[in-house]
Amino acid sequence: MNYCVVDAESLPSYLRSEGSLTRTFKAVCGGFHIEQKRFKRNDPFYTRECLLLDNGRPLVWARSFLFSTHNEAIETFCHLGSQSLSERLLFASENRSTNKGASSIEANKATKGTLARGPYTFFEVNGAAPELQAAMGDEAIPTVNYGRRSQFTWSHHDSVLFLSEMFSPYAETVLV
Repeated sequence: MNYCVVDAESLPSYLRSEGSLTRTFKAVCGGFHIEQKRFKRNDPFYTRECLLLDNGRPLVWARSFLFSTHNEAIETFCHLGSQSLSERLLFASENRSTNKGASSIEANKATKGTLARGPYTFFEVNGAAPELQAAMGDEAIPTVNYGRRSQFTWSHHDSVLFLSEMFSPYAETVLV
């Protein structure tokens, strides 16, 4: 699997959306759910991998890394299971304003403070991530998939969260 960074202008508009991906999928998918595949706790580093699905069909494979010593942020992250990262930790209280190209989001009680998302990095992948490929089963793997990476930081404590998302071809048909 090879990937390269691509310019945002050449990508479908749904990839550039800064809101909750979960909220978007819930609005258009009748059987949306999240399946946590892996979780690793190695204080102060926490890793979560999950699939976003629609009636069992993979939409997005996501991997998040939390670097934190903030107890409430850690507790929320560690107990997500099949819950949405965006709804429980990132966009729990969606009150946004723009500040030099990054979104500022008033965070929920678990994160106390203002959460800022840095700009996306978009990438194009030849083939699919092994996790996404396994989830797609017998579906044909396209030659190119799109993904994005973003970083979130909290202003009132030391937490940083990195989020990578790879979109399946089915996600594009649902979101376009």
